[in-house]
Amino acid sequence: MSEHTHSGRFIRSSRRHPCPICGRVKDSDCSWTQDEEQVFCHHAREDLYPGARVGDYAFTGNTKDGRCAHFVRHRERNNRPHRRTIVTPSSKGFSDPKPDQKQAKPKRLSITQLELARCTPIDPTPFIEDGCIRTIRGVENCQLVCTWTHSDFQYVERWDQPDGDKTFVPHHHNGICWENVSGDKPWKVYRRTWDTSIRGLWVIEFEGEKCTEIAESAGYVAISQPGHIHSVGLIVDRYSELVELGCAGIIYVADNDEAGDQKAERCKEAAAQVSLPFVAIRAAAISPGIKSKGSIDDVDDPGDFIAAAIQKAQEELLQPAKGRLWKEREQLQEEAMRLMGKNPDGSMVCPPQDRYVELRAFAKDLGLHLYPDDIRRVVHEARALLAGAVEMLTPEQEITAPEETWLWQGVLLKADSNMLISLPKVGKTTLLIAMIAAWFHGAQSYLGQPLVGTCPPVVIVGPDMPRIRWMKLLKRFGLAEQTAGGKWKLLGPVKGLFSKSEAIQLDDAGLARIADLASAYPGALFIFDSYTKLTSKLGYKEADSRFAGPAEDVQEVCAPHSITMVVLHHAGHSRQGEGAVAASRGSTALPAAFSQVINMAWFKRNESKTDKRVLLETEGREEDLQLLILQNNGGWTLEGDASEQLEALFKQEQEDKLSDAKADVLELCRERWKDHFKRTTRKDVIEKCDGFKTKDGNKDRKALRALRSLEGMGLLESKAETTENGTEIAFKPTE
Repeated sequence: MSEHTHSGRFIRSSRRHPCPICGRVKDSDCSWTQDEEQVFCHHAREDLYPGARVGDYAFTGNTKDGRCAHFVRHRERNNRPHRRTIVTPSSKGFSDPKPDQKQAKPKRLSITQLELARCTPIDPTPFIEDGCIRTIRGVENCQLVCTWTHSDFQYVERWDQPDGDKTFVPHHHNGICWENVSGDKPWKVYRRTWDTSIRGLWVIEFEGEKCTEIAESAGYVAISQPGHIHSVGLIVDRYSELVELGCAGIIYVADNDEAGDQKAERCKEAAAQVSLPFVAIRAAAISPGIKSKGSIDDVDDPGDFIAAAIQKAQEELLQPAKGRLWKEREQLQEEAMRLMGKNPDGSMVCPPQDRYVELRAFAKDLGLHLYPDDIRRVVHEARALLAGAVEMLTPEQEITAPEETWLWQGVLLKADSNMLISLPKVGKTTLLIAMIAAWFHGAQSYLGQPLVGTCPPVVIVGPDMPRIRWMKLLKRFGLAEQTAGGKWKLLGPVKGLFSKSEAIQLDDAGLARIADLASAYPGALFIFDSYTKLTSKLGYKEADSRFAGPAEDVQEVCAPHSITMVVLHHAGHSRQGEGAVAASRGSTALPAAFSQVINMAWFKRNESKTDKRVLLETEGREEDLQLLILQNNGGWTLEGDASEQLEALFKQEQEDKLSDAKADVLELCRERWKDHFKRTTRKDVIEKCDGFKTKDGNKDRKALRALRSLEGMGLLESKAETTENGTEIAFKPTE
C-alpha cells in the first residue's frame, strides 16, 4: 500500500495503480502523491520530470537499497518553509553519496517536552438526523446515525438501538460490490490527518471514531482502533506503521468503564512489542465526575480536556517504573504455591475459594494490575510446579511414560480425558458405578473388557443428583451404607462426593477444590456428572465454542496428577445414531476436547418398547469398540456380538427399503438356496418373477441389474459358474 493525497484527503492507494509520471507500480517503499492540480512523483528527479514540484514536499530519507525516496509536506517554521536537499540519484533510484558518514539520529523528546501533534481543525462528520430504520443483527427498529470512512474500500456505520445501545457495522469493497463484513484487507487506525507529519511528536488515541473527530476539531492529530477488529496482533501492525512515520509516543484516553481498561491493556501490550512509548489515562482521571463510559464527547471544552490529558500523561511518565509480570513472575508463583500449601497441623494455608482474592491483593502490592485470566495462569503454573511438571522434555531427562493406556480396556483411557454421552435415563451413571463396584470387589473384567490394575480411588463430582439418590445408587452396588442412626457413609474406593447439595461449578473456586483433591489422590478416577450442571452458572451457551473452555480448564488442573477423567454429558435428540462424537449436544468443540468419547444409545427401543438393550460405542485415539449391553438389578450384562447384531439390523433396514421387484428376486434366491442349494441366475429371475416377464429386449439386463443391486446391499453374493452355454454369473443369499 502507498500513501497519496487526493482532493485534499489522505488515502491509501492499491498496488495495482502505476505512477502517472514514471509508470512504476507502487509498493511499500515507493509512493506518488496527487492533489487537485497535478501529480508529484517521488521516483523521479525534478530535472528529469519537470512536473514534480519539489517545493511542496520535503525529502525525508531513502530506502536501504536506494530504490526510492520518501517525501512529506513541509512544515512551516517561523513562516519559512523547512527545505531539505535531494541527493543525486543513481540509475536505480536515490542513493546515499556518503554511506560511511551517516548522520546521527535525532534524539527523542524528553518526557518534560511531551508535545502532541497538531493539525488544521477538521469538523466532525455530521450525524444523520433522520436515518433509515432497519433490523440490525436481530434487533428491530435500529436507526442509522453516522458513517465513518476508513479508506476507499472500508467504512463503518453506527446504528442506534431503541434501548439506547449502539451497533457498529463494518463494510468493505471486494472489488465488485460492498459487503457488510470486515473483509480480508487490513484495517488501519482511524485518522483523517494522514497528510500531517507526526515525526518526533506524540499522538492521542481515543475509543471510537466520534471521539477521534472531536479531538481533530480541536486541532490535534488523533487516532482510534477499529471497534470490530482490535486484537493485540492487529494493533501491533497498526502501531508499527506509526513508528515508521516517526511517532514519538501515544497518549491513550480510556473510557470510564471496565471495558475501557481492558482495551487500554491490549494497546499497551501492542505498543510494548514495537517499542513505542505509551501511557494510558482514564477519562475519569482527566475530568472527575464524568459519566460511566464517558470520554471527550462528554465534556464542554475538548481543548481543555486534551490539555489536562497531556498534564496527566507527563505526571504518569515521571512516576517510578511500575512492576511488570515478567519481572515479578517468580514472586507471584512462590506466593501461589504458598497459598496452595498446608500448615503443620494439616490444615490448608488458604481455602481454595479465597486463593484468587489473596493472590490479586499480593499482585497489587507489587504494583501489578492483573486480570482474572492472568491470575488463573499464575495459579495453573504454580500448581504444575508443585506437581513436578516440566516445561519441555529434553534429551538429558529420563522420561517416565507408563505403558498402560487403558483403565478399562477399550472404554476408558487411563490418565486421560473421557466423555460419556447418552440421552437422559439410559444409564450412564449406573454403568460407571457398577463397573467400579465390580472392580473393587475383585473382578478382572467387566462386560468382557479387562480392568487394568487395581481399582483406583474415586472422586464423584455429581451436582446432577441430590444426596439421597447418590446414596441409594452407591448402596445398591455396595459403595455406601446407612448407619443405625439413619445417616449414610461412603465405602470402598469412593473418597469424595459432591451432590446437588454441595454446590460446585467449574469456576475458579471449583477448579481449585478439584485440584486439591487431585493432588491428594494422584492416579484417581474422577467422575463429573454432569457437564451441563457443572457449567450452568458460568454463562456459556451450548452452541458456543467457548462451552468447551471449562472442560479444558479441569483437564489442565488434573493432568499433573495423572487423573482419569470421565465427564458425563447429554446427547442431542436430533443426532441419535450418528456416532459418539456427533451425538454430543451443543458445539462440536466439546467432544473435540476429549481423547475418548463413549456413546450409549437404545438399540431397538423405537421398534419395541420392551427392548432395553443399549449399544455402547466409542470413538477416540485408539481402536473403536462396540458392545451390546443390558441393564438389570445386578448391573449390566453383555448381550451378544454387537457387530453381528448391527449387521443384521442394517440388512433388515436395507430389505425394508426394497422395491417389490427386488424383494421378489431376493425371495427367489433364498428359496432356491434353502430348498436345493442352487444359485440363481438372471434366466431364473426372468422365468420365475413376474416383474421381469417383459417383451422388450432389455429384460436380461434388467434382471442382472437387480441381482447386482442386491449384491451391493450385502444381501447376495455372486460366483461365476460354467454351464452348457458358457460362463454364467450365479447368486446366493449371504449368511
